[in-house]
Amino acid sequence: EYVVGYDTVLVEAIRSNGGLARIHQHGRQKDILDYTVKTGCMALDPNEPEPQGDVSLTYMREHYGKQLVLFGNLEINDIEFMDTEAFGKKVEQALTEGTSGEGRGFVLMPSSCPLGRNLSERTLENYRKMVEVTEAFAERNMVEG
Repeated sequence: EYVVGYDTVLVEAIRSNGGLARIHQHGRQKDILDYTVKTGCMALDPNEPEPQGDVSLTYMREHYGKQLVLFGNLEINDIEFMDTEAFGKKVEQALTEGTSGEGRGFVLMPSSCPLGRNLSERTLENYRKMVEVTEAFAERNMVEG
């Protein structure tokens, strides 16, 4: 009632002018995803994992992957504070779930970014790990065509 009618008009205006409409919505989305798709948007971010969100990328890909490009799935708290090896596993999981089966696409990205000007060494290590794991994943899954 408060969102779909307004967002649908915006999405239609964007699309009618050759744009690609992406909706940005944080948090627990499961109960409103059908409404989100009803707006005609082409992508959704940040697709937060539990406990911040309430749907996995596997669920999103299975139920909405053909309609939406999915963005996100890495939480800033994990980037700033998680052990680098554990964070690497989280990146690998997001890449695997976000690209499984059929779908319009997946963009791995944090749901937000650090607020400070100076990044901790852990944060920098985890950003490096994100790039390293993503490059290795891309090499393993490269399809010639």
